Amino acid sequence: PNHTTGGRGMSVVNNKTELKELYPKTRDEFGPCHLQEFIPPGGDQFKVQLFVDGQSNLVNSTVIKKIRFYPENGGSSCSNVTIENNQLVEICLNVLKVIKWQGFADFDLIEDPRDNVVKVIEINPRVPACIKSSLVSGIKFAENIADLSCGIEPSKYEYQPNKYLRHFGLELLWFYHSKKRWKTIPSWFKFIGKDIYYQDVDLRDPLVFFAGTLGGFFKQLSPNFRRGKSGLR
Repeated sequence: PNHTTGGRGMSVVNNKTELKELYPKTRDEFGPCHLQEFIPPGGDQFKVQLFVDGQSNLVNSTVIKKIRFYPENGGSSCSNVTIENNQLVEICLNVLKVIKWQGFADFDLIEDPRDNVVKVIEINPRVPACIKSSLVSGIKFAENIADLSCGIEPSKYEYQPNKYLRHFGLELLWFYHSKKRWKTIPSWFKFIGKDIYYQDVDLRDPLVFFAGTLGGFFKQLSPNFRRGKSGLR
């Protein structure tokens, strides 16, 4: 689907017959759709977040490697880590220069296990749910956005990678469904560490966790929501 989030409404089609059967149902529920190359599972998944100035010059960037995601075959990340990868930054920056992009951009990339090439899947102009990965790694994209909006030159920040971000609500669902629950690296049971942060848990505002977890629970009870995610399991 052209307008949705969290991988909802995705389906794998193997031939024209399956496409003709599934497309009308998906279009009626989610709106306009497009065909996209299917990348087989097995490769790494990444997010590259960049901020470029009015001339598409790079100001700040981060690279996030997804460790676990729910649903297990390609949904939203529930555990990720910030890393150094200048090659992926360069690929995404070149895309932004060609389309004359300004401001913040969030890329999704997947490694194709057939040729080990990392391929761009989509670009989002919106700030993603996992933006905290970049913030705890020292990159203040929010201040960059505010500065550019006010005509102030955006600041360059010092990138401090190797910060882990977990979404505990989705991690619980991953643990329940995944067959790799006992073998995942880093261990699912490592909850505390100086470089471990939580997307949905903050002791300064604990009610967010309970409200978000309760909302997620009711989502899982919805047949429409589960059907929308069915293509990722």
